[in-house]
Amino acid sequence: MEIERLTMELEGKVAIVTGASRGIGAAIAQELGRAGAAVAVFARSTEHSPSKTFSGTIDEVAADVRSQGVEAIAVHGDVSREEDVAAAYEETMGHFGRCDIVVNNAAVSYLAPLLDMSVKRWDLVMGVNIRGPMMMAKAFLPQMIKRGGGHIVNITSADGRLDLETVERLAESIGSTGGSFGADGLDLSKSKLAYGTSKAALNRFTVGLAHETSGTGVAVNALEVHAVTQAVRLSLPDADHSNNELPEAPGQLVAWIAQQPASFTGRILSQPDLLSQLRAKGIVRTKVSP
Repeated sequence: MEIERLTMELEGKVAIVTGASRGIGAAIAQELGRAGAAVAVFARSTEHSPSKTFSGTIDEVAADVRSQGVEAIAVHGDVSREEDVAAAYEETMGHFGRCDIVVNNAAVSYLAPLLDMSVKRWDLVMGVNIRGPMMMAKAFLPQMIKRGGGHIVNITSADGRLDLETVERLAESIGSTGGSFGADGLDLSKSKLAYGTSKAALNRFTVGLAHETSGTGVAVNALEVHAVTQAVRLSLPDADHSNNELPEAPGQLVAWIAQQPASFTGRILSQPDLLSQLRAKGIVRTKVSP
């Protein structure tokens, strides 16, 4: 059941979503638009320079958001580049005059054990997954504080808080179903060190920034997400995804988080737990299986 609480509560607000040309980022942009927010769709893939691997562009997503009756612009750039973040800030503020919601969704993952990973690859993961959110917050936070409110939502992962026992248990569980190896035969249970490290850093950044912004009216939270996207299907072509969520599920959760009061801050939220609670109350839509 879809209820009115999640339809137009963000009317008059402006959001920017990074990594929004496809997948979870695109769904977040669309759900924020559904809730009434204007959206800046920020990513690298454009109609003139599309990804060679995945479908989806910022132009297509911006058009989808506009079809819901709200404003949306496509902002081209690489979130790991300081000059691109500065340009995204100028373009967003120049067009809308404000930005109330920053969603740090862009992420990359090079799947390799440490001894097989180059320093360049490691730096790329950290550049997008933690340096990017830091620069986005640094750029957009001052105008939020000046206006007395705003939301920063960092998209994180349960990979950022795993202990050794859990990692080994998950590896055994996935391996028993034949799903621990990617399309190229890579053992995924031993190949997410860089990604998990970046998400652990993002969690700590979230809590620390929430503390720094306490009393300003700005809320900072992180949402651990998992959904069946093009990238997931490519890396796990033989896995059973029927029990997983589509990207619209975390998209709805971000729209809900952005509607909460400033006192709702400093939290690392679990997608399954939050979905269960909100679906029980009829606040978000029921699950659609992949």
